[in-house]
Amino acid sequence: MIRSVADSTAAKPATSAAGKASDATGGFAGELAKAKATTETVSAKHAAAKGERTQAVLGHNYAEIVAGPRNGMFLNTSQNKRAGEAFLIVQRHGRTFHVYGSGRDRAVVEVHPHHAAKAAPAGTTPAASASKG
Repeated sequence: MIRSVADSTAAKPATSAAGKASDATGGFAGELAKAKATTETVSAKHAAAKGERTQAVLGHNYAEIVAGPRNGMFLNTSQNKRAGEAFLIVQRHGRTFHVYGSGRDRAVVEVHPHHAAKAAPAGTTPAASASKG
């Protein structure tokens, strides 16, 4: 059977459009696209300023700025209201603080120890385990 050119060209776009619609609404490709879009949004929000390079700090929601004008500061990568802001870590009298901004705009936030740091091995006291390391 011979088909006209108009019939054959109309069938191809419908097939590819249906294939793209199924990928976007579900399946592995759809989930991968959603995850990639979420990751790009989050990483853009926490991106360092131009000319800066950061290195993630293991176990924390911040990254250390290792090169650039704010070298030595840290970049908040959490999902809270200070996300994307640079800060300094200050320790006073055994307590840790994150200091954001300076002058009248300065905000000081006390950081409480992680739960893992509080837990000591069985049979030892927190002071004894701290002096061993």
